[in-house]
Amino acid sequence: LCLSETFELSELSMSHLEAAPRPSLDLHGGRFAKLRRSVLAFAGGDWACFTGPRSEPLAARLDRDMCSARPRTRHASPSRARRGRSLVGERPLSAGCGLVEVDDAIRLMSVTLPERDDVLDEAYERLFRYGPEFDGWLSNHGPMVVEVLERNHRPDAISAWLDRYTRRLEPAPSPRWTIERDGWREVLGDSIRLGDWLTLFETELQERPWRDVLLEWWPRLLPGAIAAATHALIRTGHALRALENKETESRVRELGMALGYWAARFQPLPAARQLSGQLAPWEALARLPRIEASHGGARTRLSQLADMAPWPDALAALCPPADPEQVPAELDALVEATVAQYLEYGRAEPVMLVHAATAPAAAAAALPLLPVDLWRLTWETAWSASAAMTACYAVLGTDAGERISSLTPDEVFSRAVENGDEHVIKFTDVAILAHNRGCVAALSAASHAVSLVV
Repeated sequence: LCLSETFELSELSMSHLEAAPRPSLDLHGGRFAKLRRSVLAFAGGDWACFTGPRSEPLAARLDRDMCSARPRTRHASPSRARRGRSLVGERPLSAGCGLVEVDDAIRLMSVTLPERDDVLDEAYERLFRYGPEFDGWLSNHGPMVVEVLERNHRPDAISAWLDRYTRRLEPAPSPRWTIERDGWREVLGDSIRLGDWLTLFETELQERPWRDVLLEWWPRLLPGAIAAATHALIRTGHALRALENKETESRVRELGMALGYWAARFQPLPAARQLSGQLAPWEALARLPRIEASHGGARTRLSQLADMAPWPDALAALCPPADPEQVPAELDALVEATVAQYLEYGRAEPVMLVHAATAPAAAAAALPLLPVDLWRLTWETAWSASAAMTACYAVLGTDAGERISSLTPDEVFSRAVENGDEHVIKFTDVAILAHNRGCVAALSAASHAVSLVV
């Protein structure tokens, strides 16, 4: 009986345990963290779940169709189980649960449960029941945060974080009318058709390879990358990171959710002149004009950019890459500049300003999955979106944060997870990536965000 480290097991439907014992059994529908292998014992028609020094009899809860356990496990000997000794600790896991004794007639069956990568798929499946937005136009950050937690080796934090976050979410919207493949232009950006757009991409990805769908729709959607204050682009970038790591049905479906959200909230930025300047990203960001109004949502503020006379010239002042092969490095430089500027301007709008960094980071995540001939357009779009969020939310004249952080990347990320805010977690992830590339202000910026967003 070989069990692994600390784990959490919850919402495990008893219907999955009705199959006859066999060498392996896949359990779906539960939520797992840092759980590798467990053992179920079948005796006298009743199931019992052994968890090293403690155990909870599932048979005692057959009438509830659910079980919940949070044990800490250690290695236990199979011979002890066969001799009929209890594997239970000094007390049961929860009130009402009796102790479990194992006799010689027991049959042990190994159950393989998801590895770390599969924890992300479990989280996606749990989130698919919810829509991309809630409470009006607030974006559902759940799929983005769970991808960050999994990639940063914190799958143990996913379940508890979702327990808290999903209380705020709303059910996924139902489709109303079919969007025909040749009629998509007339409904692009129609938020009333959100359910229809989600259905369109779900169908597309069931019938065609996801890479083909991405290549077709990426250039169509890029002009509206400011959609939902860049959240649609950001969600797409996280979905692509997950797919690049491992292709699964759940991850493909999550890509469809992100693209559908993007299409429904499509919002073009004011037309910009061709970039022909000489400024580095940090210089171009500093010279951007700022929206003076400190009220109104993202759509209200973004709509004012078209009326700002300095905007076209300021946007065109960034030095473009000499050739497409330089785009990845230029995007990284833009991300690092937007992370660093958070120290200067984050205090006034600590939540919204993070998107000036997370949006171009999402675009950078897509580059490895795109043909080179789309890289220049992706870079230009990322700059426009980041510049727009900076103009709207980087308020001049605010107090700067401390520029030196004595914390390590792991310590900063742990503080972000402890903080729990979705924007803090995502921004810290981007900041750590920038730190790893040599951005000296990145960890300080992340720490600043942790302290500001409470």
